[in-house]
Amino acid sequence: MKILDRYILKNFLLDFLICLVTLMALCVIVETFEKASEFAEYFGDQKKAGEPMQRSPFQAIGRYYLLHLPILYGQVSPIILLMAAMFTVTRMGRYGEFIPIKASGISLYRVLLPILIVGVVLSGISVVVQEILVPRLSDSIRDSELISEGGGELISSFQRIDSDGNVYFFSRYSTIRQNGLGIRVVRRYRPELGGRKKTTIKAQFGRFQRTEKGYTLLLSDGVIEHFDPESGFRMEGSPQLFGLEGVSIVGGLEPIDILRSRSPETLTLRPMADLVREVEENPSLAEARVALHSRYAQPLSGIILLFLGLPFVLGSENRN
Repeated sequence: MKILDRYILKNFLLDFLICLVTLMALCVIVETFEKASEFAEYFGDQKKAGEPMQRSPFQAIGRYYLLHLPILYGQVSPIILLMAAMFTVTRMGRYGEFIPIKASGISLYRVLLPILIVGVVLSGISVVVQEILVPRLSDSIRDSELISEGGGELISSFQRIDSDGNVYFFSRYSTIRQNGLGIRVVRRYRPELGGRKKTTIKAQFGRFQRTEKGYTLLLSDGVIEHFDPESGFRMEGSPQLFGLEGVSIVGGLEPIDILRSRSPETLTLRPMADLVREVEENPSLAEARVALHSRYAQPLSGIILLFLGLPFVLGSENRN
């Protein structure tokens, strides 16, 4: 690597680090003010209920933002790449560093090459963070998000995903009665059997019942469909109607999971794509489709911004 390339990379990475810390700190401060009432409501409810607190409010809030930093990095990295590159090029032009570079016969666009290469690498790092680190932290992220949910009784139009990849849709759910309306459940075969769709259950009503082995979700007044693990087609005899006798789902989702958020941002691309196909029949849950498109667009947007923004900045420096 040439001395010039090392010098440019040093300045660019320093500017990237400064922009990263500044912008992420600003996002955390703004979100803290937005969620202050929800944080206060959560800790106030815990205090009234006399529940023991494992962490102080400051520790819990700090843990919440620390676990969300990888997600935040993926969201802000494209604009940070452009900001850092613009600061680097502008500063070099301000101090006349382009004059000896041009005098030595080096094209100014050649100067941008190390910035573009490192920009692609940093965009790749954001993909690795989102595909490997965030899914591994998903359970801890869900636990930390309890403090930002407040203490509301009724929750409308949401989905949850359990540890086995089964998807649960609720049109309406009561956190006090632990029952819900308009429920749709998509259960899957184990990964060693291909992970295909196993059953689809649509029920008008459902409630959680505590048993010795944990919680059971009791569904009533609906229809159930079974699918073949190899072909993925609907089995013979499906769909089947069921009434008040209902269908029981043992394990998987629990009432505490309803209060936790398993947002699409914590999923890898394949489960997210599967989730998008499942929500096609429920437009109110279109956030999964938006999250999938954002997952593809975020790393590419940083590279595109570099290719579009840097020539513009470099052109203005040439004119100066």
